[in-house]
Amino acid sequence: MATTARYQPLYNEDAPVRPAIVAGIVSTWIATFLAAADSTVTSTLSATIASEFDSLAIISWLGSGYLIGLTAIQPLSGKLSDIFGRRASFCCASWMFTIGNLVCGLSCSKGVLIAARVVTGIGGGGCISIATFIASDNIPLKRRGIWQGTGAVVYTAGMGLGAVIGGAVNDAVGWRWAFIGIAPISLVAGLGVMMFVPGHTDKQSTRELLGRVDFAGALTLVSSLRTVVAACLTAWFVSMAFYALTFYVPLYMKMLGHSSSEIGLRLLPDSIGAGLGSFLVGLVIRVSGKYGVFRYTMTILLVLASVGFVFSSVHTPWILPELYLLCKGFGMGGVLTMLILALLHSVPHKRHATATSALYAFRSTGATVGLSAASAVFYHRMYQSSLEKGSSCKEGDQCYLDALHGAFQLALVFAAAGVVSALFVATHESSGREEDGKEGEETR
Repeated sequence: MATTARYQPLYNEDAPVRPAIVAGIVSTWIATFLAAADSTVTSTLSATIASEFDSLAIISWLGSGYLIGLTAIQPLSGKLSDIFGRRASFCCASWMFTIGNLVCGLSCSKGVLIAARVVTGIGGGGCISIATFIASDNIPLKRRGIWQGTGAVVYTAGMGLGAVIGGAVNDAVGWRWAFIGIAPISLVAGLGVMMFVPGHTDKQSTRELLGRVDFAGALTLVSSLRTVVAACLTAWFVSMAFYALTFYVPLYMKMLGHSSSEIGLRLLPDSIGAGLGSFLVGLVIRVSGKYGVFRYTMTILLVLASVGFVFSSVHTPWILPELYLLCKGFGMGGVLTMLILALLHSVPHKRHATATSALYAFRSTGATVGLSAASAVFYHRMYQSSLEKGSSCKEGDQCYLDALHGAFQLALVFAAAGVVSALFVATHESSGREEDGKEGEETR
């Protein structure tokens, strides 16, 4: 087995966080927000893009292409950034993210657009993962809960606002600018990390550095700790449910006759709930040091949201979908914060990057599988309905609503599985004063 690099924390436990580090972490949050928004921005752009390229099939590829890239990079981002350095790895990821979005905005064919979405996902996935590692390396453990909670707020707010921003930009200047506009901001975020985050000092050659990537060690870590396994599975299932709802709720609202910008506004409770869930859960954990209750309460909120959409129709009062979206966002924001903090307390500092990469890999894989599975159910139900009625299933027809209900029912199954797996996450009591050697002790 290859030698595992030990990436040492760069903070003094009792010293205040330096302003330069704060600036660097804020820069990572900007990139995290953009990457999270990019994962959902196409939910309100997909109909317009499909119309321009005259392809209904491209709708599912717009989301899954990004998530495939995200899934591919996140299992490796921890070890690669251990070896090559957080700053260099983050800057490389942000540049890929920038270039990918530029190509998306300038693409002239379906193939180029889908390929660019994959490249964008690789860059975005790296930014999301490495931002967490940079915070863990530079923030003392007793303050880490609120910082990681804030990072989770940024991530979930990005996921919620992506559709809102996409719809507004599409109606104002066209869908291409929803991608092009991200590029310069991402570039600035990468420059901020380059300026303020400490660099890597290892002078080994590239071949020697690559030889230190410990793939077997990462697999062993995931399979040997109950909390790591349970947290990863929970992230997998809730991401399946979240993305199935995220991409098909806008189609339900489109069926009701809303424009892209109106859909974006109606999706705001999702973003508000996600931000509140992340922040409040992080704050409660910071104050009390306990998070056992959040294992099931946050995942149950996702179940309730899924149930609500399963029973929605064209006659549903407008306020109810808003409440369902609020539950969806609050539950997802809260459970992501709980999972990352549970994970960080269950393994020693030298394993933080590997464990976090595993969590993010399962989360992004779940998003990809969930969206693909929901798309398969949706199109299968439309096809079956078309055969039964002898004509194509059009937006606004009952068969179209039935197909949407199929996607929502699948999200409900995924959310319920998330509740079960979350119960196996071990509870921890943290006063915020643990040393690295004590991390990993579990209260069972």
